[in-house]
Amino acid sequence: MFDLFQRNFNFKAVLFTRSHRITELAMKLNVTVIRNYQQNPFNMPYVRDLYLQSFHLYHSQFYGYINSDIIVSPSIFSLLRQVKKKMESKSIPRVVGMKKICHLGGDFRTGI
Repeated sequence: MFDLFQRNFNFKAVLFTRSHRITELAMKLNVTVIRNYQQNPFNMPYVRDLYLQSFHLYHSQFYGYINSDIIVSPSIFSLLRQVKKKMESKSIPRVVGMKKICHLGGDFRTGI
């Protein structure tokens, strides 16, 4: 799905995995793979670290996170266009819900 989105939309996937096989498949599809990320004692990734690494790799208007078991519809892109218009008209804030998770101190980038 990420390969399709990257070819047809202004979209860049970043995959966080330590699996060699998944890394091989993703790289064949031109999906960026990060194998070094912070985890808790139960081997669950810290979402804050995933966002921080994505911020440092790519400048974007939007960042998002989904688990691998979630199927995303291409309609997400029309929704994001609507959100962007609302942000530009100041109907909604430029950063919604992620500032507390992704705060980088004085270096926080909204990217919007």
